[in-house]
Amino acid sequence: MKEPEHNDYFPLSEYEDRLARLRAEMVREGMDGILLSTEPNVVYCTGLLNGYWICTMHDDSQLALISADPDDEPILLLPDNLEQTARTSCVSDIRTWSQFTGGKGKGSIATVADGFADRQLTKARVGLEIGPHDRPGMSLPFLKELQDALPGVQWLDSTEVMKQVRKVKSPREIDKLRVACEITCQAFEVGMDAIKEGMSEKQLGHIIAQQIARLSPDACVNHPWVIFVHASGRGPAAYDGIPSNYRFKKGDSVYLDGGLVYQGYGADMIRCAVIGKPSRDQERYYYASRDANMAAVRHVRPGMKVKELYECWANTVCELGFEDSLRNQQEADWDFLGHGLGLTIHELPLLNSTGEEVLEPGMVMAIEGNVFDKFPFRETTISLKNEEDVLVTEDGYEWLTPLPNDLWIVEK
Repeated sequence: MKEPEHNDYFPLSEYEDRLARLRAEMVREGMDGILLSTEPNVVYCTGLLNGYWICTMHDDSQLALISADPDDEPILLLPDNLEQTARTSCVSDIRTWSQFTGGKGKGSIATVADGFADRQLTKARVGLEIGPHDRPGMSLPFLKELQDALPGVQWLDSTEVMKQVRKVKSPREIDKLRVACEITCQAFEVGMDAIKEGMSEKQLGHIIAQQIARLSPDACVNHPWVIFVHASGRGPAAYDGIPSNYRFKKGDSVYLDGGLVYQGYGADMIRCAVIGKPSRDQERYYYASRDANMAAVRHVRPGMKVKELYECWANTVCELGFEDSLRNQQEADWDFLGHGLGLTIHELPLLNSTGEEVLEPGMVMAIEGNVFDKFPFRETTISLKNEEDVLVTEDGYEWLTPLPNDLWIVEK
């Protein structure tokens, strides 16, 4: 392995620690190796940075093969046009194929199969991203051809292994998440202050994106932000509205969700506004949602289970007099308080009423419980809430998104 080149995100020592923890989890789960194919997992374990993930043709897969044996070098398996880009990774063993070979070269499947043979994994138990919360980053024909070429491999679900490795963030990862949250708060504040009647959702999204671009040293690379803007005038339920040309009208509520992605790590927060004087129900439902979510934020501590955090939130919802909203969610099979946060906007663990996961220092979560007027969503008429990013610390929590979360009232 080597220091990544043209990549200042993390040093080699960070990846060495990640691989050591990954291998320990693989051994614990009885895996001899793991084949990673999704951008978050490949980037997490190797540091590979490129913009080619948007290409999804048959032989465009980008794979990392990692043996549980610490003496085995990881292998990156890529299309040959990425050979120079692969220098951004910490991996020295780079193997490529031509995705336009026309049958003349070795080809992708044979190249990957050779890697398995070299690491003595052709008759092994190998993890693959095939679980209920994952999906392989390769076409189904590619996967079938690979499995046919490696009939002796027993393929296992790698979801739990990767969750255990990625759920607790390192100090360097936390620093990136803090930057993402800080800049998102600044950009959202500028955007919320700019809202006015007659403005379009796209115009508001542009203001926020431009502010993020001004503040972030990382806005020119992959996936620089996620921005959803949704006004109630074009539809009451706001999960999750790509900004449109709809123009805000008096009485509309405006739902703003998203954040900066800084060096791969994304903020995820929600703030809401109302054009003109809010109705009594708009205020009631928003502040019930906000106060229940903030009660959950203040309840975060290491050693508690996810379901205990959910119970705190649910009890607060009931104390505020919104038992019907909670009951409607349960009847609609909506069991959700939030999610983990890191290299993807929604990471494990999910926060719900049955979660046995124990919170640990270094975990980062987005808390976004709903107190809406009706469920399921096709019946919702008032969908207003906040979302807050929270770090679990040694003695409690750090609130990462402390932008004021009162309902913004736009009087212009």
